[in-house]
Formats: sequence, structure tokens, C-alpha cells
Amino acid sequence: MAANPAPTTNGNHNRRLQVVIVGGGLGGLSVGLLLREFADVTILESAAILSEIGAAVQIAPNSHRILKAHGCDLMVDGDGNLTSALKVDAKEMSGIEWAQCHRGDLQTEIYKHAVDPNGPGTPCKVICGARVTSADAENASVTLANGDVYHGDLLIGADGLRSVVRRAVVSEDAKSTPSGYSAYRGLLRAEKIRSIPEVEKMKLLEEQLAIVYGKDQRIITYATRGGSVLNFAAMIRQSISYVERSPLMATADSEMNEISEARWTAPGSTAALVKSFSSFPKAWQDLLSLSEEDELRVYQLRDQFAMDHWVKGRAIIIGDAAHACLPYQGQGASQAVEDAEALATYLRGVGPEGVHDALIKVFKVRYKRATYAQEISRKTGLYKHKGDEPEPPYKVLDPNEPIDKAGILAFFWDYHGAADWVKRKPEWILE
Repeated sequence: MAANPAPTTNGNHNRRLQVVIVGGGLGGLSVGLLLREFADVTILESAAILSEIGAAVQIAPNSHRILKAHGCDLMVDGDGNLTSALKVDAKEMSGIEWAQCHRGDLQTEIYKHAVDPNGPGTPCKVICGARVTSADAENASVTLANGDVYHGDLLIGADGLRSVVRRAVVSEDAKSTPSGYSAYRGLLRAEKIRSIPEVEKMKLLEEQLAIVYGKDQRIITYATRGGSVLNFAAMIRQSISYVERSPLMATADSEMNEISEARWTAPGSTAALVKSFSSFPKAWQDLLSLSEEDELRVYQLRDQFAMDHWVKGRAIIIGDAAHACLPYQGQGASQAVEDAEALATYLRGVGPEGVHDALIKVFKVRYKRATYAQEISRKTGLYKHKGDEPEPPYKVLDPNEPIDKAGILAFFWDYHGAADWVKRKPEWILE
């Protein structure tokens, strides 16, 4: 295989690829959107209805650029002139906004274009209530809980941290571990923020991103939906060591006042949240007290070391299933969108017989960059001193490399697709 993979073209191949995607979240829908022009795509989603939890997500310029090129308008609720509390103007620096989206809005926007009958190729077929219980990587097939079997020319696992497809591609041992931190997530309505003068004075609805630090704690906020709601993530250390645990295990947290779990949808307590941040200034405690318990979520921040392969047979894992990131660089969703673009680049013009080789090309192009996103998120988010962090089995980050915020942003944001990346950054491609 060439060190610098080039997109495959086969003018004699006319048959549309049959693609099965497990997972109808942001990653799975993005893949479907980008593949629909030349493939018939079936997306299997375990949830009864397609929905995202009530929180926001950052779509950095590297992925915003890709989604915008495929029709998605992520600035529909804003004025397109975002400014940053970190003194970084994303649009000036990269040519496109750093979009702060409500997850539900983003999912709806991608879904709309993935299934639009007037779009390129064939609309994606999205099937909800389709819980996959097993996968066959060699035959690109999955079996559902009801016994139904879906076959394709290729299988894409976009099914998150507890991926069923990953078990078929890698092994049962490729599990995430507790990072040592938990996070509360929620959305606060603008009118509630304005009802408390000391909270309104912080002008959080006017900033792109604000971060306040405490001892082993931090609160991150940014406005979304045109400033009508404020997203917050309140992160706090747990009392567990960096060891392998069951993804389903709940743990008592030393700085917290309740149990956190690995799942995204576990409800949180507003009283426990405020008590956990009692060392913060009163205005920040008042802000957290505005959380509505039916929308507040608390969960473990799970870490995932890089795996040495994402491909087996005619199956590949992407996004959180392959390279889950801690949230400290805001690159988790963006790296999944980059995966989607790479798949579209290397699968275009490929017949069923060429699927495996195309997937290997995707892996070689994406591995170092996605692994770097994992490593830099871990290093900047969890460890204050060199030598604190555990040694991952695979890594690309030079331990002596200085961490420069502007340099990290430039690295991630200056991305214009897989083919361009290969030409400009051959050292970032696996041999």
C-alpha cells in the first residue's frame, strides 16, 4: 500500500455501493450525507426516535467546512460574526466560523440533507428502533435484537463508546476507562440568566466561550441558538484511579455529591451540582442553580486509548467507536465528521471488491490526526505536570512538544479534507 494514499477512481464501475451504518448520531448521519451521492445507505439507530440530548456541541472550522460544503447551514440562528473569550477569531483565522450548536439542531440539519429526496444520489434510509446485537466484519452484516439481518458491501460502526461493531473489528478488550472526572451538562434559558443581576453581569450570553477554573474543577459555557440559551459543562474530579472499569459502572465521586454513570442520559441533581461547586464565586453558584432537573445530565468522562486498527474485512469503526476524545479541545464531533469526509474520498468509484483496501487507506490517513486529538485533549485537560499521565500503548504526540493553544487550534482548523491533508502533511500519514 502506498505511503500517501490517493483516492481511487474506477470509471468502469457503475454499481452503487450498499452501505450499512450502525448509529444515527452526528457521526453516522454525516457519513450517510457524504456517501449518498454514490452509495445506497441504510442507517440503523437503536433509539425509538432520532434525537440528541439537550446539550450543545462545538463544530470547529475543520468540520464546519465539510458540513457547509454539503449544504448544512450551522449559522442559521446566529449572525455569523462570532467572537471568542479566548481571544481567537475563528473566522479570521480559518475562513469559517467555530459553530456552537444545539445538538438537536445540528442533528436535524444533517438529517434533513441526508434524507432530502432532491439531494445528490439516493436519500439515506434511517431506521429507528433497530438495536444491533452482533456484527460480522468479514461479511459486512449485522443482526438486530428482533432477528433481522442487514447486509452491505461495507459496514460502518458509528455507534459510540459502547460500540457493537467495534467488538467485531477489534476485540472485547477495547473499552473506555474512567478519566478521573465527571461532568454535568445542561442548557440555561436566557430569560432565567437575565433574572439574576449578578449572573447577567458576567455577560456569558455575549461570549463565544468562557471558562472558569477551580481546584480540580472547571465550568465551561457558551451560548447557542442565537444567544437564547447558554450551554454549560461543569467538570469535577472523581475519587477513582485511572483503571479499567465496566462502562456501565457508577462510581461515587469525592468532590461530587451524587453518583455519576458512563451513560450520557443519567439525570443529575441541581442541589448536588451547586454543592459540588460551593467553592466557586456566588455568581457561578447562582448560575448553576438555574439548572432544570428534567434537563440536567451527569456522566463520567470516559477516556479511550488509541487502538492499532479500525478496520477488519469490510467493516470500519469511526468517531467515538474508534477514537473517543475527552471534551477539552472540542474536537470529538469534528473528528467524526472528518472520518466521514475521508470515507467519501476513498470510497468514491470503488466497487465491492475494493472496499477493504479503501478502508485501509482511510485508516492510514486518519489515524495519526485522530490519535493526536485524543492525546492533546487528554494532556491539556487532565494532567498539569509532565509525567502525570499514564503511558498509552500507541501515541503520536511528542512528550517534549510544547503545548501552545494557538498552535493547537491552527493545527486542527487548517484542514481541508483527506486528499489535501495527504498532499500537505505526508508525515501525518501511516506508512
